[in-house]
Amino acid sequence: MGTPTIKAAFRAAFSLWLRTASAGVLALTRLGHGEGSGADLIPKLKAASGAKFEWNEAMLNPLLRAMEKQGLIESEWRESPSGRRRKCYRVLEAGRQFRAAKREEWMAIHRVQTGLWIR
Repeated sequence: MGTPTIKAAFRAAFSLWLRTASAGVLALTRLGHGEGSGADLIPKLKAASGAKFEWNEAMLNPLLRAMEKQGLIESEWRESPSGRRRKCYRVLEAGRQFRAAKREEWMAIHRVQTGLWIR
């Protein structure tokens, strides 16, 4: 019995789901190192993934707005070096606490997954 062929559409959808599921914690973690806009986060997240994953503003901006609505981050409008106005975000204490709790969850998932791969 050979390995089943996994369709490219499923691989792409699964990859998108994984990126989407992790984007909030990754954005909070990155913003914990200093404030920035959604556009600022994209190259930093890409670099942190070793360019294995792509993020875009269409994915991050709704997430940033939702986190702001929940009181995890706050924002203010600032002018960028190019003269465009950008919404800059910073993590609040509630966001730091949320990130710490989610980090524990992700580490537990990682331990389970690692244990399953080793067997």
